[in-house]
Amino acid sequence: MVRFLSWIIGLVLAAAIVAFAVANRTPVVLDLWPLPYTVEVGCYLAVLGAAAAGLIVGFVLGRLGRRGRKAAVPVAAAPLPKASDPPALPQPH
Repeated sequence: MVRFLSWIIGLVLAAAIVAFAVANRTPVVLDLWPLPYTVEVGCYLAVLGAAAAGLIVGFVLGRLGRRGRKAAVPVAAAPLPKASDPPALPQPH
């Protein structure tokens, strides 16, 4: 059921992206600032390219942040007693 739902959401998202691309075909000039080049692309390509680059950067930074946190989790020294075990009584001296 979850797989079917993810396919439906993916198809709706793909249809929205195609509709956006068809509606925004106006050419846009991108100036590649430090370099002496300019590129003329469709408006949809500039917007979707920037969104894709942001998603990739966010994914990489999220992975790097999670990797550092994983090592900081303390490991339990001894296993916890089971609920069925009787409580340990103090030993007399």
